This record gives sequence, structure tokens and C-alpha cells, in this order.
Amino acid sequence: KDFSIASFTESSEILERGDEAAALHEEYFKKLSDELKRKRTTVKPEEKPFKAGKVIIKGNRRTSDEDIKKALGIKENETVSKENLTGAVSSLYGTGDYSLIRYTAKNDTLSLNLNEAPPEINSFGINYNNYDGASILLNTKAEGFLIDSSTARFKLKLGENYLLGINYSIPVLDSLFDLGFGGDLYRRDFYLYDEDGNKNSRIYSDFYTLSTSLEYSLLKNSKTGIFYDYNFITFKEEISPDEIDEDLKYFNTGIYTKIDTLSMPVYPDRGVLIDLRAEYISFSDYFSEIPVLNNSIEDYFQIKTETEMYLPVLDFITLKLSGDAGISDFGNNGSAGFFIGGFTGDIGKNFISFKGLYPGDIASENIISAEAAVNIYLKKYLVLSPFYSMLFYQFPDRTKDLYSFGTSFAVITPIGPIEAAAAKAESKDFPVIYINIGFNF
Repeated sequence: KDFSIASFTESSEILERGDEAAALHEEYFKKLSDELKRKRTTVKPEEKPFKAGKVIIKGNRRTSDEDIKKALGIKENETVSKENLTGAVSSLYGTGDYSLIRYTAKNDTLSLNLNEAPPEINSFGINYNNYDGASILLNTKAEGFLIDSSTARFKLKLGENYLLGINYSIPVLDSLFDLGFGGDLYRRDFYLYDEDGNKNSRIYSDFYTLSTSLEYSLLKNSKTGIFYDYNFITFKEEISPDEIDEDLKYFNTGIYTKIDTLSMPVYPDRGVLIDLRAEYISFSDYFSEIPVLNNSIEDYFQIKTETEMYLPVLDFITLKLSGDAGISDFGNNGSAGFFIGGFTGDIGKNFISFKGLYPGDIASENIISAEAAVNIYLKKYLVLSPFYSMLFYQFPDRTKDLYSFGTSFAVITPIGPIEAAAAKAESKDFPVIYINIGFNF
């Protein structure tokens, strides 16, 4: 029950279920053992460290031996344990490039026989949330398009807040780095609210980005790179009786690093996520009449980081500790800053989530937030998650703080999570409600 023939990664849970079932009939088994005059014996196979004197790879057509060894993380003549070897193969599966991996470790030789995944992977989904409304999602990945070992990615979101993204990367410098080119076009509309939570105006914003990057996978489940972006943004605020319509052009260059060891993309029960981005932002002449934006901006530095940590406490309880920080005021004459609010952090580049506020409720040049939550897995597919959050912004000169609390309930389904959440911030008279159905970008 609750498992299928595809539950490969849940073997330990299945074995535990067998132990529980056997314990219910312990007396019967003892009696049977006495009748058969059998004694219980435990044979544990000897697990000696294995020296990979030679690594042989077969079945790879689109990926070089060097790239596979890099993803595997095992070097020739390196001594590894059985546990490390199993983890290395799991990491290779995690690249998504292989549908089946067979391996043997014998006589100081590690042999890998690979079945490559189809060169084109298409995924389609439908999402609804009360921020964006209904959306249709399409994600496509193609290996070896135009150039061997290259990767082309295309994503499309059709809805009130649309998104179109294209990225193409090729290995360079003996496959040590990936050189990427791409572009994004997306709309991120958000409302301004009064103290009672009523909408009093709406800002329409369209983002156009052309980018290039050079990326290196430093460790397993991590990547580090440098980037250069050209951005063009249109802002439009409709307020009665006036309309404000503005354009903003800027360039940004910087570095980023990301480490992701989460066990699942949604409601993981263990793992760490660290996402850090530091950049220098250079503007053309800029002046804004929109109240939530700084009216005059010069070139400035900006740092944004997101951290999540999931610590198992019991089999069905995980402690989640997370925090966000955005710093863009280093003594210069203002910056575009950050928009704060919302239940999710994937709204846009300069948006930082804070439960209990609507997206864009607060604009600030500097912000630090933290959250503690408890994920309670009522079943493998039912998650209750109460949380408490705190926010500090507009520091160091006019530091303000804000606190919120609430809970979310999710049902994990094949089409993605079905979520309902509510959070009450001390600045709001009523809780902010969030509803989501399906995966999102």
C-alpha cells in the first residue's frame, strides 16, 4: 500500500513496512522457528573500500567520458566506499541524461553501461494560483541541438503573467565550463494595497532580458558562474485620474552560485538550498514618478541570497529554517531595491517572498527575513506546515520590523502540489490567503 513498482528510491521505507508487518506475527514466527529447529542468523556482507583503478564507460553517445566522470565525481585510482559509489550513481541519474545505469565494481575496475534518455524531453502542465490566475506551462529540453554536447532549453507560460525563456549552452575549455546564451520575456503585474488590504492601484511591468554566462559545476548538485545581462523594463501604473508610463534600461554583470541537495522539489524532508547572486548594476538616465520606486538611481552593487535548510526530526516531522537577504544600498544615491511579499520566491528577479504580505506590498533597498516552519507529513502525500516569519527592512537608517505567522496544507499529486495557506502579518487586519494548484516555474 502507498507504493508502486516505480518506488525505486523508497526501498528503506518498504523494508520498514515489512519489519512492521513481521512484528505483528512475531510469536508465530518464533513458534515456527522452534518447530523447525532453526536458529536466527545474520549474515552481513563484507564491504571493503573499492579502488577504481580504471573507469570504463559504455553507451554514451551525446556526452563525453570526461563529462560523465565529472558528474559521477569518482576519479581513477580513487578509493570509494559502497555508500559513496551508490551516491555517485544517484548523482549521475540526477543529471536527467540517462534513463538506466548499470554498473559493476570488480577487480579494481568500475564499469558503467548507460542508456541515454531521449534527446528531447517535453513536459506540459497547468497551474493556478490566486496571484497569477490560470496558466499553461510548457518546458522543452533538447540535447545535441546544432552542436554536439550542447543543450537547448525552452520554457513557456501562457497566462495573465506570461513568460517566455530560451537558453542555449555549449561545453568549452575541455568541457570544464558551459557557455550559455539566452533571453527572457515575462510580465509581472502586482497591486498596491492600502492598510485594510484593499487594492488601490496596479503596476504593470514587462521584463526583457538578454544574457550570457560562463558556468562551472564546482561540486555535485552545485554550480557557479559569471554573467552579463541587458535588461529593458516597462512600468505602467494606472491610478485615477492619471496614468504613468515609464521605461527602464540597465546592464548588470556579476557572479552567482547555487547548491541544491533537496530531496524533493516541493516540501522536501531533508537537504539544503543556497542561492547567492552578487552583481553590479549600471543604468541609463533614469527618473521615476511611480511612488514605490526610487525617483533617481545611480549605478550600484546588489547582493541577493536565499537559504533553506530541512532537518529531519522524526520520520514524519522535518524542521525547516530559511532566510532571505537583499542588500542594494552601500552608501550610493539610491537603488531599485526589492519588492517584498507573497508566498513564493519565484515571482521575479527583485521580488522576495514574505508570507502575510501581498507581492510588492513593501519596497526597500535593504531587507533581511527569516522563517521557521515545521513540515508534518500526515501521509506521504499530505503535508501540514505551520510557520513563523520575521522581516527587517529599510535599515540601517530607518529600520523597521514585521512579523507574521500562519500555516499551509498541501496534497502532493502527480500534477504537482495542491496548496492552501493563510498568514497573518501584524500590519494587516486580515490574513492573506494563498491557493495554488500544480507546479510552477
